[in-house]
Amino acid sequence: MKTSFLLLLVAATLLSCEATGKKAHQLVIQCMYPHALPCTNRMGCILEEERCDGIAQCIDGSDEDNCLAHYAKHGVGLAQAVMKPQAVVAVQKKHHPAPVVMKSPPAPAPVKGQPVMVQSPKQVVMLQQVVNLACQTGYVMGEDHLCYRFSTDVVKYAAAERACARDGAGLAALKDEVSHGFVYGFLQSFNPHNPHWIGLDDRAIEGQYVYADGTALGKFNHWDTSQPDDEDRDQDCVQMQGYYWNDKSCCEEKHYICQAPPAQQITCFCHNHSNQCTMDGACADCQHNTMGAHCELCQPGYAGAATQGTPHDCLPIQTYKVMQVKQPVLVMQPKGK
Repeated sequence: MKTSFLLLLVAATLLSCEATGKKAHQLVIQCMYPHALPCTNRMGCILEEERCDGIAQCIDGSDEDNCLAHYAKHGVGLAQAVMKPQAVVAVQKKHHPAPVVMKSPPAPAPVKGQPVMVQSPKQVVMLQQVVNLACQTGYVMGEDHLCYRFSTDVVKYAAAERACARDGAGLAALKDEVSHGFVYGFLQSFNPHNPHWIGLDDRAIEGQYVYADGTALGKFNHWDTSQPDDEDRDQDCVQMQGYYWNDKSCCEEKHYICQAPPAQQITCFCHNHSNQCTMDGACADCQHNTMGAHCELCQPGYAGAATQGTPHDCLPIQTYKVMQVKQPVLVMQPKGK
């Protein structure tokens, strides 16, 4: 309570009473500091700026009475400094201010031609691409990560070449112990007694053996004893039976073994905007108005966060507007108007 009881000057004046002829006392309240107002109950003074400030300073609350008239005289700016937006001061008791409603204007309409406001993207962890090796139907994966097919029919060497070629493969070129060991183990389990054509021959130049892929035979080989011998000068194609190789006539009919590289199935990360990837893991054919190596960007003319992973990440830029943010203008008006 800021009212002061020490700064009051009480002047007693004797007045004639016309009705009774007696004298009566009249108390005159005077506040001793500039711009001060007395409380109605004569029990203190307040500063002028404390009049109708929303806080009762006088014991009887008289400094908050008749505030509408006070606002009309001094302007609504006096009230705006102490009232909160949309606050309602209701009359409950005698010494509260008159009802006042504080209103804020509606939010302004969207403004065109402003910078784009978008939602902050979620944190995205970009995983490395995963390459899965898979064989086509009818082929099995070897320990050398190549694919093999073991025939159930018997054909001549040239027919075996054509059969493998139809699969995008060639007759098996067993160039190391890993490849040879896998084929040998498979044959021992499923067809141990029958010979199979492999991709090795010297049809072009006698004694110069070449693999089906065109590379020359190196130091690695598993020739059987005394082989190759080119018996009857008619043995230019190589078969595998058991663990060993032998040259035979290309016109004989035998089982055969096809060999093909695996189909690379690349799993890349395109934020659900594409399911196609290039061999280096970059996303191809980004959808939903996205672009980039991982479909992580919006195309020109579109805005949003492409990494959210939904079809609606990037929308036409004109759908994004910036709301002009303004401080609310407070309007004072009596309740009921």
